[in-house]
Amino acid sequence: MSPLWLLTAALLATSTLLPPEIHPAGRVVAHLLSAVAALALGFAPGRVAGGGSSRRGAWLLAPLACASFLLVDGGRARGLDEAAAIACFAVAFFAGRRIGAGTEQVKSLGAVAALLGVVIAAQAMAQHHWAYPETAAALRAAQDPAVDPFLVRLEAGRPSGPFSLPAALAGFLALSLPMTLFALRTARPSVWRAAWSAAIVVQMYALLLTRSLGGLLGATVACAFALAPPGRESGQDDGRARGRATRVAIAAGLLFAAVAVVFVYSRRAEIGSHPGADPLSLRLGNWRAAVEMMRDHPILGVGPGRFPIFYPRFIAPGMNETQFAHNSYLQLAATWGAWALAPLAFFVAAFSRPKERRRGAVAAAAGAGAGFLLHNAIDFTFFLPGVALPAALLLGAGSAHSIPPGLAGAQPIEANGNGEPPGRARRRAGVAVALFLLVYAATADRSAWHLERARALTQGGPSSEAEAEARRAAAACPWDPDPWAFLAQSLLARHAATPEEETLRRVAADRAAHLEPESAILHHTVALDRAAAGDPAAAWIEEERAHRLYPAKALYRPQGEREAGTEPMPAAEPATER
Repeated sequence: MSPLWLLTAALLATSTLLPPEIHPAGRVVAHLLSAVAALALGFAPGRVAGGGSSRRGAWLLAPLACASFLLVDGGRARGLDEAAAIACFAVAFFAGRRIGAGTEQVKSLGAVAALLGVVIAAQAMAQHHWAYPETAAALRAAQDPAVDPFLVRLEAGRPSGPFSLPAALAGFLALSLPMTLFALRTARPSVWRAAWSAAIVVQMYALLLTRSLGGLLGATVACAFALAPPGRESGQDDGRARGRATRVAIAAGLLFAAVAVVFVYSRRAEIGSHPGADPLSLRLGNWRAAVEMMRDHPILGVGPGRFPIFYPRFIAPGMNETQFAHNSYLQLAATWGAWALAPLAFFVAAFSRPKERRRGAVAAAAGAGAGFLLHNAIDFTFFLPGVALPAALLLGAGSAHSIPPGLAGAQPIEANGNGEPPGRARRRAGVAVALFLLVYAATADRSAWHLERARALTQGGPSSEAEAEARRAAAACPWDPDPWAFLAQSLLARHAATPEEETLRRVAADRAAHLEPESAILHHTVALDRAAAGDPAAAWIEEERAHRLYPAKALYRPQGEREAGTEPMPAAEPATER
């Protein structure tokens, strides 16, 4: 196997077993591997995927992307986070595209994805049948009302595997299932066919346990795509292939409808306990908020990564609090600007209508990619690197033998190169992306590492040790408001009253609100600081600002509106709204 294949396999394993969105260690390793892969792609011989039109389009869109990042008031840390995620996605896509030109390498990469799917599915089964029931019983015995939200999730029994959400687990299984299906179809000895058959059963059972409609839709499309790729296959003529594709599509549609009904029925108690809490109603509210953001900020958006910051302004009765729009395309357009819909549409169209016919492992990878693209129309796994990076690898592999329509001059990447030296622009791009990711790892990732340690140290309550870690996090990435907010809230929670601590608390609260001036929780933190310092007028002003940013939340009403001033100022909350 080539060094690039080893890099991509390591990236695939790291991003799934240690999802970067919840594991600082996985985040660091994923960015380092992506940086090395960017260098490998930049200096590899051979022709480049994408030609003159695609490069000219990138140059036209680059100023808009820079404007969306630079011309917003605050939120630079969130913008850098999203830019790093998109850079890693692009590196993984082009790495998968180069690997996809070699059939055996695609098969091997697909086998790695399939094996990871088995491991993760086994973990999900253990969660559903053993870990969750035992933990729920222990919490129920403690009779602590504060743990009721956790009990609801545990007793629902929807596993998440190594990921943060059942939908993320379902999204990854939708990627691994078509690769397992391809391995089963091509296995020769009966023992291998039996092993791959068992692997499919395990993964399908774990998918059913998640009861994720989006994951089910993605998996159905992915497997149908892999079972009936377009064009000739094994000597069939086009008519027979089209007939088979039609039969597979009808069967897949009927299967999806039947299982969807079972999913909704099994979740009836969860849905019925809160009127309007069904997945469709909640998503409609999220989508409406994203469309209203696009209406109010059509050109440059609200700022990359800032959907959860602006979302509270659009919350209406019956809508949920969320970090995501449950539609990755709408969220990208709402945050970067409506112009972002153009490259997204071209990418989806190019992937959906290849010039060359896909066969074998490439067709299975394309099926996984198609499921991911459809899943993100009703969910947000693009913003979860644990799912997005494997999807990018398979999307690239699935498009390796195709030339996207409308991108003149595009050429498929050759497996081993043709001895042609890489272009100067490609070398520069590889170095630039690698440097960006390395600097990001040394700053933002290091800050996230220290902040995670600080949060772990607060399990027994606020402490000076946790605050020391937060200060290290702020020193590593001073433009990120999270460490400053954590520091200010920790000092408030433990009623730190020495002059030095009061000064540090004020500086940290002000710094966090300055870095993200549109966040209600950060202005609320400043209000708490002013109230603790004996300045009720300044506290009222900051609470009024928080109330304007999140009018539906009673916590942010100015103190004078809380029962004629008799209700005490509430304690600080974790800064989770962003």
